Amino acid sequence: EAEAKLMLAVPAIAKSKFGGEVRGILQRTSFKKAQSFEEGKDYLQSAKSYEDFSKKHKNSDLATSARFNAAVNYERAGDLLKAISMYIGVTASRGSKTKDLRNRSRKFLGALYEKTGQFGKAASEFEAYAAQNPKSKGVADLHYNAAVIRDGMKYFTAALKNYKLYLSKSRSADRYEAIFLMAKIHQRRGHLSKSLKEYQRYMNSGARSEENIVEAAFQIATINER
Repeated sequence: EAEAKLMLAVPAIAKSKFGGEVRGILQRTSFKKAQSFEEGKDYLQSAKSYEDFSKKHKNSDLATSARFNAAVNYERAGDLLKAISMYIGVTASRGSKTKDLRNRSRKFLGALYEKTGQFGKAASEFEAYAAQNPKSKGVADLHYNAAVIRDGMKYFTAALKNYKLYLSKSRSADRYEAIFLMAKIHQRRGHLSKSLKEYQRYMNSGARSEENIVEAAFQIATINER
């Protein structure tokens, strides 16, 4: 490796076809070194090596893969904030070759933002991933997670939109509980006619939660008395 670097220090060699081949060998060697740390379960050192590779070889075809691998291994090592920064770097990449890595990074970013208490950013990433991958496995759950976060943040319009998308995509046995949650949102906003409609829809949906069924029946009676 040292000899290769000395050769590349010579301008004539560096600009030649041979120099390009030497650079390629150096890059692959550096990448494999990071892989060897990962295989040995030294995730922190692996992450640092991948990150170092991505900085030294920004124009390499492996640069985005290195950032992604650095993010994965920083997460494994417990450094979630560093993992986030690496995933962000991947999402900023361009080109069709890195599309899959960008998508996966966006999905993982949402989960990491949620773990680190950055709920608004988590919801945004869940929504972005779901919009770009509408038929991907697990998209319904991302809409649900985003809905719960938006509801908690009092972004009710966004919450309702995500609950509706969840209902349209989910095949979960308890998916109808989202209708109950939508009814609650309308009720909190003072939209009683919409709330009543959702409570009635919930009662006819085949929902299984006995507690929510009792509350829905009570709310229907209460609203009708007004």
